[in-house]
Amino acid sequence: MFKRLICALGLVTFPLTSEAQFHHRLALELHSVCVDPREKDWKKTLQLDELSTGAATLNARGVGLLYLQAGEKEKLFRVLSARSQGKIGEDECARVSFDLLETSVGLAQGGGGGWSQEGAAGAGGGRPGGCPEGPPCAGGANRNPTYAVVRVFYATDRSPTGTPTPAAFYGADRGSLAYGKCDVSIPRDHRMGALEAPSVWRFEFRQDPEKHVVLLAVHAIGAKGDYYRDLKASVSKSTDDSAFLFIHGYNVTFEDAARRTAQMAYDLGFSGAPIFFSWPAKGETSAYERDETNLEWATPHLAQFLQELLGQARIKNLYLIAHSMGNRALASAFETLVAAQPGQRSSIREVILAAPDIDADVFRNQVIPALVGTPSSKTYVTLYASSRDRALELSKNFHGYARAGDSANMILAAGLESIDASAVDTSLVGHSYYADNRSVLSDIFYLVRDHVRACNRFGLVPQPGTVGTYCIVRP
Repeated sequence: MFKRLICALGLVTFPLTSEAQFHHRLALELHSVCVDPREKDWKKTLQLDELSTGAATLNARGVGLLYLQAGEKEKLFRVLSARSQGKIGEDECARVSFDLLETSVGLAQGGGGGWSQEGAAGAGGGRPGGCPEGPPCAGGANRNPTYAVVRVFYATDRSPTGTPTPAAFYGADRGSLAYGKCDVSIPRDHRMGALEAPSVWRFEFRQDPEKHVVLLAVHAIGAKGDYYRDLKASVSKSTDDSAFLFIHGYNVTFEDAARRTAQMAYDLGFSGAPIFFSWPAKGETSAYERDETNLEWATPHLAQFLQELLGQARIKNLYLIAHSMGNRALASAFETLVAAQPGQRSSIREVILAAPDIDADVFRNQVIPALVGTPSSKTYVTLYASSRDRALELSKNFHGYARAGDSANMILAAGLESIDASAVDTSLVGHSYYADNRSVLSDIFYLVRDHVRACNRFGLVPQPGTVGTYCIVRP
């Protein structure tokens, strides 16, 4: 039953209207309270101080109970009180909380299970299918949309193929730096951490935005000024002028990168602008050496783009997220940025390094000192690693040296917050846990929203290491 409440995190991520954002975050808070109510002041966190009188409140942090009726609020209050006193266990707390949350979500959707007509706030300007610049609504304009559309921005140095088909708009050859926006569908039944795609086992042979995360449209923007005007407008819609930039790894196509960026923005309920940089990876497992060469070639373009972002888009809080081989480009581009413009370090709110495919010794002795900086000019850096990452094991065999993303010998360093995700990864290859696993996504959610440091966040357990402490993601 506790697992069922975790699934609620996916259930509430329907198009992010203001009400939907409240319920998305409420699900995460209920999750944490049921696991261990002693970890936080749950009455304050959930705004339950006056629930016995039936008062409904919303707070600025986005956690609210707007759609729960007075009697349901009182019941939830009693359940969480009992849990905090140890009178009921996790399963009972999860069952009742889930049922009440499910009721509130139904009311938020209009009672009949239909989607809100107000569109999606946040997640990079998400909107219902059928809005301007996108594809028609599923089933025609007269029926409620059955999927959300997330708008993401991009920069790429891939060469365009000349085909208008979104999935094939950019290929794997080298090109000049180009800019644009993408529209990506998120199905109504999306589950947090899933990147839904057609499956022959379900007799699905083509993409369907009602069921899958689909790259619906690519809008290339030829004039750089127009691109940054639109991006700046998206950034300004967030309360803290924020954006995140995702840099993908090896064996990823432009389509893959766009879909993953939209899925993360949606699942994290990110209110700023989601952006990705796509370099010419081939999207084939056999092209590892080719991708390494192309990444090295593309790194100066990422450095240029990073400087432009902070200079022209007026981003005050930029979150950098890199995966696998993409961490190499991020580390180099970041070093170039702070060398040329030291003052821009303060605009980088967090650096998140997921499964970095970087030589462990180079990472420890060169990359981390450059990223973290000095006590007077510091950047927060988080490492997610796993001992069950098959892709990094192969990379170690190829290069002859351990990789930074392998937690078998967890890297601990001053200024680095190291997190071992081995316990929660269940995939075959175990390389995409940063965005596939609900527990890791939930941790990133708390990191981005609350800026609470590692081991003080829900779901992380301190673990003493040889030269310091790291954290383990609780399964």
